[in-house]
Amino acid sequence: MVILPQTVEEFLSPTNLRRNVYLDGEPEFNHLYVRKGPRVIRFPDGSSREFGNVFQVARVEATNPRTGALRRLIERIDRFSECALPIYIENVGRPEVIEGLSKSSLGFVQVDGTEFDFAVCFFLMRP
Repeated sequence: MVILPQTVEEFLSPTNLRRNVYLDGEPEFNHLYVRKGPRVIRFPDGSSREFGNVFQVARVEATNPRTGALRRLIERIDRFSECALPIYIENVGRPEVIEGLSKSSLGFVQVDGTEFDFAVCFFLMRP
């Protein structure tokens, strides 16, 4: 029997070898599908850069929208990874989330997606 990670901490654990998973154990989210691995980021100035290991939020739906669940998730990722992982949030379609990430003190910047990303994408770069 394969045991899948249920939380973001289990997913980011060095013992987890999975590269993508739907996290069922996150009570603040109805849906949370995440990936980790390399990602090419296309910046607004036209440049692009490949990052070797990026935490990628592919699908997110908070149980109680507009209560800070995404912010708390990002803060947990930061604590667990000691702020070492860049974070990419793809296909953000809700205007209030776009506005929140654009104005957030977390440091996200809007970036261009790939040919598969149809909505707005955000990236939080790490040193």
